[in-house]
Amino acid sequence: MTAETLTNSVMSVGSTHGLSHTLKVWHRKYEIAAQVEDGDIFELGYLPANCMVVGGWVATDDMDTGAEALDIDVGWAAAGGSETYKDPESGVTYTNAAASASATGLCNVGTMTGDGTAEVYQAAVNYRAIVLPDPLFFSKQTKIQIEANTAAATFAAGTFGVYLLYYCL
Repeated sequence: MTAETLTNSVMSVGSTHGLSHTLKVWHRKYEIAAQVEDGDIFELGYLPANCMVVGGWVATDDMDTGAEALDIDVGWAAAGGSETYKDPESGVTYTNAAASASATGLCNVGTMTGDGTAEVYQAAVNYRAIVLPDPLFFSKQTKIQIEANTAAATFAAGTFGVYLLYYCL
């Protein structure tokens, strides 16, 4: 048996990434008590300045108990600036993601059924992974928010939770 060595990327073990880097979890939740309407924005809190978001997840209660239509996405408000960060180990340059607002920049959730077995990890709880092709660089303190695209057909009060995995530069 022979072992293969991957040559497309190196494992970073320096002071800023990889095995020696400190990953943090940013968690905020919003208790939604009233009917959600298209265009409603719920502000969750702020990411710190000079951080890289690498992924996360969304977990919510089933807030649309009928023929589901509710669609709430996760993104951010504009925080300005066109700053860049060049990773000293990989040489990759990242531009401030929050130079402009993005309603779906972290997760385009889609219709949250809460009932489909592919979307729940326990009864009546919705789960969506936040999978990013590349880390997102935020040079300024940035407001994370959720925005409704579609009203609930049969609204039920519930909690919308966002978990982001990030590290500070």
